[in-house]
Amino acid sequence: MPTDTYTELWLEGPLSTAIYTRVYKPPPPIALRASLIFVHGYLEHVDRHGYVQAHTKWASRGVAVLTFDQRGFGRTALNTEHRSPGSAYGRTGGSNERMADLEWAIKLAKSTFGDNVPIFLMGHSMAGGTVLGFATLATSPAKETIALLSGVISSSPLIRVGRKQPSWIVKRLLNSLSKIFPNMPISTPPQDKELSRDPTVGEAALKDPWIKGCGSAQGISDMIQRGEYLLQEGYKLWPSDLPVLILQGDADVVNAFPPTKAFYELLKAPDKEFIVYEDAWHDLISEPDVKDKYFEDILNWIGRHSHSKNLDD
Repeated sequence: MPTDTYTELWLEGPLSTAIYTRVYKPPPPIALRASLIFVHGYLEHVDRHGYVQAHTKWASRGVAVLTFDQRGFGRTALNTEHRSPGSAYGRTGGSNERMADLEWAIKLAKSTFGDNVPIFLMGHSMAGGTVLGFATLATSPAKETIALLSGVISSSPLIRVGRKQPSWIVKRLLNSLSKIFPNMPISTPPQDKELSRDPTVGEAALKDPWIKGCGSAQGISDMIQRGEYLLQEGYKLWPSDLPVLILQGDADVVNAFPPTKAFYELLKAPDKEFIVYEDAWHDLISEPDVKDKYFEDILNWIGRHSHSKNLDD
């Protein structure tokens, strides 16, 4: 269904799953310069605070946005009219499902925006780790799909969680449960106090009808293991011709800042950049005194890597 700023569609994704998607295109007469696949974080959805405004603004500057409620979250999991019979909140699957969904989204962006439009893959928080993992897997996804990307953008990525880092006993238990009872629900209340210095962000998360405080054993275990994989092996496997931008606040206590810095320093990527926002918290898209620079930093980096150095004002 089209609106003034975006078009929403229910599309069939991997495993015959109905996935809720939105597409933001530049309004006439703004030229289409690049496209951005935006992947939201844990428990989130594409209509959450700040996302609509940022996606609309990026489109107004020539960068089309394709975004979707991930498997197990948002409308993809909760919309009773359109969701797939097997969809449920928190039922995200593991690495295979998440990587297949990203591969699907990249191919969808290519068919939606055209062969000659540069494609960038961006993830925030949980998905910040997912998009980094996508480019560093040894076997899947297909190299041909990764080759379609002009760059990867990782915002406040989950390499290791912050203050509530699980013990090795909890990690081992989660790993065991993920194999025996992959869809076992695990209570994970939404963050409300440490997301942003703007207190309305956390308050909105607690009231949001599309956010539930629940994950699955498989999904949570996969998130944790992916971060460790990136630090131990993944950094060696980054494609030599794939640019990467990482952005994080150094006061982020949702996802720890030092492991992200360590990953960046280890990362074998010839074209890499790490933008650090001093004293900023986790949710950069809503952080006062940071969000405008964050928006422009991403836009400018896309411009430098899409051969469109002067995106429309």
